[in-house]
Amino acid sequence: MTDTSTPKVSVIVCTYNQEKYIARTLDSILSQQTAFPFEILLADDASADATPEICRRYAGRFPETIRFVGNRVNKGPVRNYFDTLRLARGEYIADLAGDDLWTDPLKLARQTEVMDSDPSITICHAAWRYLDESGSIRYPEGYFMPEEESVADGRSLIPDLLNHNHAGRFVHLCSSLYRRDTALSLAGSFPQLFSAAWLPCEDLQLIVMLASRGKVAWLPQTVMHYRVGQVSVSSPEDHAKSARFVLRSIRLTFLLAETLRVPPESIASYYRRDIQYALRRAQKSGDRQLVAEVRNFIRKMDPEVRPSLKTRLTMLLPCRK
Repeated sequence: MTDTSTPKVSVIVCTYNQEKYIARTLDSILSQQTAFPFEILLADDASADATPEICRRYAGRFPETIRFVGNRVNKGPVRNYFDTLRLARGEYIADLAGDDLWTDPLKLARQTEVMDSDPSITICHAAWRYLDESGSIRYPEGYFMPEEESVADGRSLIPDLLNHNHAGRFVHLCSSLYRRDTALSLAGSFPQLFSAAWLPCEDLQLIVMLASRGKVAWLPQTVMHYRVGQVSVSSPEDHAKSARFVLRSIRLTFLLAETLRVPPESIASYYRRDIQYALRRAQKSGDRQLVAEVRNFIRKMDPEVRPSLKTRLTMLLPCRK
């Protein structure tokens, strides 16, 4: 990239305590080959390790490309992401987690060409792979990964997205490019989906709502390696955190369905599967208040969605640790 005028693309990198990975992440973005300028919005969420120092060093080396935002107080991933999005100047937004890697130097160029070709495309996503701690790369079995390019009506994909049907359609935000103005308009119109303090993530609502506003394009080239094998907020290694994450994800999914007027019974199978998972994790945590919270959530659900009586009775049984 040689042009230093207003960026065509803004790349959001939100990071927290990722001193082992952030340099490689930034290098993978800086290697992008484009005929247009792009910027990197590098937002550190008050890390306690050397991540801020590494970020400042990169911003000093590449001042024409990297804008560093160092939070003095930890905002959490959702607020940090959307606060950073509001700083973006690009027509399009890409993002990459602070421990993942882009592997295709033409990622931004290819996706920008697709988006430029059709103003009704709100998001373009591409293929990706798992990267484990040993450096091994794995194909993500069971996920949407067709070999041909495609453009689909976003509304037609919403049932799969709300059911978390990864084989039917899965959009990994870190492999994507989307329209900034559309995203900001959605965030302003639906604060309950983008600003509420309880939200578990930033990607689900963004993907679903972007799909509801236009077309979704797919490119089969592998553009990203997604790092796995670490403990995260959704990891079963911490049962209480896992249960809360899943419960909030279910709540967000139903809120999205309500917002888009999707009948709740159409996502009943997803709910029944994940609510059982949340209850089992809560039971294993030994947190009685959390177990009561999950069970109360079940009781409040519409009878069309609620698990069967037999399943509910089974879920009431103590879970062996």
